[in-house]
Amino acid sequence: MSPDRLINKLEALGSIDRKIIRKLREQVKSSDKPVKATSILKYLIKKNLISESDAKAVLKSAAAESDELTRVAEPEELLIEEPDDEIEVARVEESLSAVIDPIPDEVLGLDAAPVGKKPVNTDYYHENTGSTASYANGNGNGDGEETSALGQFRKNDQKNQWASKWPYIGGVSLVLLTGIVFFLSIWFAGASAEEQYTAAVTSLKNSTFEDAIVKFDEFIKDNPSHKNVDQAKAYRVQSVMRSKFASKNWSETIMSGQELLPPLAEEPNNKLDKVRDDVGFILTKSLYHESERAVKLKELPEMEKAKGVLDNHWKFIDNPLYLTGRTRTGETVSKFIADIENNRSAVAGLINKEKSYSSTITKIKTMGEEKQTDQAFRTYIELTREYPDLAARQELRTTMRVISDAEQVLVTPVVEDVQVSADDSTAGLGRSIVLASTTGKPVNGLRGESLSALVDGAAYGFDAANGNVLWRKFVGLQTTFQPKPFDEETVIVSDLLRFRVSRIRTDDGAVEWSAEIGERFHEPNFNEDRIVVTTLSGKILLLDVESGEMIGGSQLPQATNAGALLGSRSPVIYQTGSYSNLYAISTSTFECQDVMYLGHARNSISVPPISWSGYIVIVKNGGDFADLLVIKPDESGLDLKMAQVINRVTDAPISTPIRNFGRGLFLFADNGDMRVLELNPGSETNPVSVRIKKRFETSGQNAYATFQGTKLWAAGRGLRRYK
Repeated sequence: MSPDRLINKLEALGSIDRKIIRKLREQVKSSDKPVKATSILKYLIKKNLISESDAKAVLKSAAAESDELTRVAEPEELLIEEPDDEIEVARVEESLSAVIDPIPDEVLGLDAAPVGKKPVNTDYYHENTGSTASYANGNGNGDGEETSALGQFRKNDQKNQWASKWPYIGGVSLVLLTGIVFFLSIWFAGASAEEQYTAAVTSLKNSTFEDAIVKFDEFIKDNPSHKNVDQAKAYRVQSVMRSKFASKNWSETIMSGQELLPPLAEEPNNKLDKVRDDVGFILTKSLYHESERAVKLKELPEMEKAKGVLDNHWKFIDNPLYLTGRTRTGETVSKFIADIENNRSAVAGLINKEKSYSSTITKIKTMGEEKQTDQAFRTYIELTREYPDLAARQELRTTMRVISDAEQVLVTPVVEDVQVSADDSTAGLGRSIVLASTTGKPVNGLRGESLSALVDGAAYGFDAANGNVLWRKFVGLQTTFQPKPFDEETVIVSDLLRFRVSRIRTDDGAVEWSAEIGERFHEPNFNEDRIVVTTLSGKILLLDVESGEMIGGSQLPQATNAGALLGSRSPVIYQTGSYSNLYAISTSTFECQDVMYLGHARNSISVPPISWSGYIVIVKNGGDFADLLVIKPDESGLDLKMAQVINRVTDAPISTPIRNFGRGLFLFADNGDMRVLELNPGSETNPVSVRIKKRFETSGQNAYATFQGTKLWAAGRGLRRYK
């Protein structure tokens, strides 16, 4: 704040004599070196010409006028004595000493009685007689007796006083003097009212709003018929609102407007037009801040209360008496109004969300108590689809874990058996002839070896040395699973046309066994002696790899979207549900021994889990990414705990099964993202890290990857080899 601005505020404060103010201006203007405003204040405090509280009030009003984006020091900070301030105050004292310390009476223009003399009262008689009357009140000799002059006067003045001309002259003079006094009193009264009004307006302009309120009140009370009284009433309302606004009491600012503006508008000669633009700005900005606070509330009762207040305030503000069309369309106010509307809508949306959440979680808990877990999960999915952020709420997660635990007892054994045969009916048409042509030269090193592949709905066996077709089994165009080698002589072939799983010899296509699954299923997984097949409806079947006979099975309480994992270190089958859960099922009793709540969305897991050095790794797809979940079971394969989550491990979903790659894992995303993961056995919090990141350009087509040893091939429109 500049010294000139400080002096203006000191003048508006009214506690310092105006002649001192004038001298201060002259000294500051003529000073050789710049004078700091705070140094002047400190010096005035030092000389007891202003109180410290008044000084702080002046500084606070200056801070209120500053740009809100600029940090203004607090008054207490500005009045703290710093080491350099002593020098500055001394310089101010030197330059202003003639003004403040001391200030002679003649400078201020004050009349003082001569030292040692007392004022004397004179009258007509004294002027004409030269005598002085002294009474028993302490004037004169103090003995309570009249002086000799007075006694002599009373003795000698015996004539008729009315016979003289002097009483008539005195009477006329008295009448004239009374008229002059009356005229001067009217004139001075008018001058005093103008000064009152000017002082109040000056306080308002200097942002000393509390002082302005007091001065306007005094002016209105003392001068109810003055020409400026209507304007003073408008300025008083503005001062009250500005006082609340400067203190950032947003709600009180609006409420003061609700209290004061309607009566002002009803005044017959109101001057609301003088303050209307500022009132519109104050009201809209205050409501904007109130709406910003409302959208941050968390509890439903607080939100509903805040919405009622916002609606009430907006109903009051949205009035052309206070918010004109010109003000409304201004750049600043129009932005406030737009933000207010957005925040009011946001608060209404938050209230609806909280009401929906409250009613839905009650329904879910009731469904869980009644063992209606599938309906509970469906309700949960509908809620989180509409309000995704609710999935992170601890209360909802805890409730869904309870529902997951309830599903453990809802996993039931499968009682029906699987029909197994060696019938070679997969050909469908009996005998058929396959026409094929080959190019290139035979590879002598591959003589005696065979391989298999799925081509256009049929499984084929080929001579690896020359490419000749050895056999063909039609399995339906809906089948997408490639034949999976079980050993050097046989492959596991899936048939989604007839819902069969078969073990077929690679050299001649002979069927060793064929198991009737009876419904659509996911790609089978197996170890050295067992095969696990999971149907889309949630049925899990465990088959003997040598005979195809069913060992046992379980029925989940929900559908599935991917195949199962046979535990490598424990007799447990791990199966992800279509949503939310991971089930751990015993391979001996086929009872569910553990359920882990993953919280995944419906159909977001497209590939089976994989076992890796004591961990279970699962890929969970998002819209355009995939997350990696690393789960740690105990030594028995149960008590599942989340060990690590790698968010956005790829920038596309993954629908290709995870594969072992040396000592690591290989991920291949739908967009060609390739990741090689490595294990960090020494880290309990982050046991898995991404070692290699590559991208194979798929050009929007299906792509495949395979590897042998440390060599990797990716194929799409072209073929590329990696090391």
